[in-house]
Amino acid sequence: MKNFLRIRRKMGKFGKHKPIEFKQILPNMVTSGNLLCGVFSLMMTLHGRYIVAAWLVFFAVLFDGFDGKVARMLGGGSQFGLEFDSLADLVSFGVAPAILMYQVSVRELHLLGAVCACFFTLSVALRLARFNIVHVPGPFQGLPCPAGGLFVCSFVIATLMDNGVTVVGRRRLNDLKYSLCEYEEAYQIYC
Repeated sequence: MKNFLRIRRKMGKFGKHKPIEFKQILPNMVTSGNLLCGVFSLMMTLHGRYIVAAWLVFFAVLFDGFDGKVARMLGGGSQFGLEFDSLADLVSFGVAPAILMYQVSVRELHLLGAVCACFFTLSVALRLARFNIVHVPGPFQGLPCPAGGLFVCSFVIATLMDNGVTVVGRRRLNDLKYSLCEYEEAYQIYC
């Protein structure tokens, strides 16, 4: 019991946390939008909705730009916010575009395609880690991660679009026509 009271007294001194202010919460809420767009993009990719997945990465870019502006406007930047933003950027501009690129373009290359997708994600992770540690005064150096993610997603959209109609949708329509023709032929044979 004595040990518990000693620990309780120590926690009384150091365990009190000051409440988090709204100016620190709001930028992190916007960063959460960035992260959620990246996660939803991954889900849409796994369900074969590639165009929607690419557009979600675009919306993640909007959230990413907006969270920094909100933090600077309110003066609510924090170390937690910086790390959370980097984690959200890794998911939205590293993992989601890499999986999307793999599913749409380089899947047929098997191991080489997987290595390309992993290399892209690793490059984004290293870029974000370097950005968090090395602060260079002056103009921005290197390719920002949102630009890399947008490049990959715009390539995916350009690959899937053919005169305003998605190739994936056209394939599904052709599969439907083919199955209807098979059904009609089978019907004529048996009747």
